[in-house]
Amino acid sequence: MPPDTRLTFTAAAGPLRRALVPSAWLVLEELALAMDGDRVAATNARRLAAALGLSKDTTARALNTLIELNVVRVEHRDEATGRFGTIRYRVDTERSGLVVDTRQTHGPSAPSPSIATALPRATRVSTSRPSPQPLADRDQLELFGD
Repeated sequence: MPPDTRLTFTAAAGPLRRALVPSAWLVLEELALAMDGDRVAATNARRLAAALGLSKDTTARALNTLIELNVVRVEHRDEATGRFGTIRYRVDTERSGLVVDTRQTHGPSAPSPSIATALPRATRVSTSRPSPQPLADRDQLELFGD
């Protein structure tokens, strides 16, 4: 995906996004961003899973959901030669409500930070119980009501 590619949503995206599980919406976005000029993304479940950080099975279930809803259509056969080849997913951009904008911007553009660099580094938090602290000497305690 070129760094100047933008994914925008039309009004049709709202109901579909609410109807899908989050993993299916992520797969749909990834397919839309990977589309060529013919609205086709040549990929497979393993590549999508690796790009999204999902399991292959979760990605395959998401693809099946999108196919059942007629948002994505699978094309196994190369129309020019009639041969079966790489799996090609055709995204119905009208039904999905997704619009991919690949307009070229003028002048240099800063590369977008990856999600790993954009988020603060996670810190490890202990989930174990803290060790008990020794009680202070009786002389050091302030007692109320004396």
